[in-house]
Amino acid sequence: MHLLSYLHDPEEPDLRGTLRATREDRNTRARRMVDLLAADTGLTWAEVEAQVASGAAVGRPHIADALVARGLVGSRDEAFATLLHRTSRYYVPHGAPQVGDALQMVLRAGGVPVLAHPLAAQRGRVLPEEAIGELARAGLRGIEADHPDHTPEQRDRVRRLAAEHELFWTGSSDYHGAARHYRIGECTTPDAAVEAVLAAGRGSAAST
Repeated sequence: MHLLSYLHDPEEPDLRGTLRATREDRNTRARRMVDLLAADTGLTWAEVEAQVASGAAVGRPHIADALVARGLVGSRDEAFATLLHRTSRYYVPHGAPQVGDALQMVLRAGGVPVLAHPLAAQRGRVLPEEAIGELARAGLRGIEADHPDHTPEQRDRVRRLAAEHELFWTGSSDYHGAARHYRIGECTTPDAAVEAVLAAGRGSAAST
């Protein structure tokens, strides 16, 4: 699952240390995946690094783009559905904090925690709805409803969950570059949710 944080203090020690450790683990995991792929496809680490912006951590999207560039798959989506899928023998899991721990770190850093695309089953397993209620009681502030991977019915269900648990709902196009089918601005956040984030965020100021 993905937990978003808005307006947290990026220098808060616990959160910063956890993010650093997670980033390092992502790079190690990416190396292992490339090593596995290299044995069968010839993919190199240099080809993957060529897809990464300066200073960014290497992740599956960069490996997918390198696979596309080499002609092994036709698109990033195809790479995620095949060679990089969780059931693939090339897939390597990565370390990440438990959601409850991450939620508390965000709150301690003055951030506003929002659960991303909670019903997007095409991405893999989804969080049970009762767990969303538990997170709401633990301090979750919002939940993402409008997302490209949510059907209209799922968007309506998320809005109902938000009302049931007194959360605001947000939207996101989840744009991570032109290699995927998402487009900037195709899903947006209502003004009321933006105002709720601005009112609750204590760790940093919003940029305009």
